[in-house]
Amino acid sequence: MRLSNCLAQKPMGRLLASKFFSLFAAIVYTISLAVVSMMPTPEIPGAPDYSDKIFHFCAYIGFTGLWFLFFYLFGIKNKRLRSVVLITIFIALFNGTIIEVMQGCLTTYRSADPKDMIANSAGILTCVLLIIAFRPKLHQLKSKF
Repeated sequence: MRLSNCLAQKPMGRLLASKFFSLFAAIVYTISLAVVSMMPTPEIPGAPDYSDKIFHFCAYIGFTGLWFLFFYLFGIKNKRLRSVVLITIFIALFNGTIIEVMQGCLTTYRSADPKDMIANSAGILTCVLLIIAFRPKLHQLKSKF
């Protein structure tokens, strides 16, 4: 019998498996985002000038969502939704700022661009609005853990 099947048969096992998966997904996403952000930007013929801003926007919706779910469901005990959202916003903004500084200081082929930070912030804000919109469903989901 596989370990994942054995864990899934017990309520505590499901919690541990879900907590591990949630944290693992958030960490892998964060590392992947940092690596991709430090790579040279490929030239895509016909792509609009702002196409990288779309990437930043979407990337930070995902970043904020994954870390929020981990913190809300497993990471921060006895915290209200608002507190978890504020902590997640801080982490997302901090991560985006660090990556932009690293791009400007550590590479010759990338530069720190304030417009990227605006796109990151727009993605974070969009994710927060989605969290607010789905608040009742999030409370139901949390009650299962």
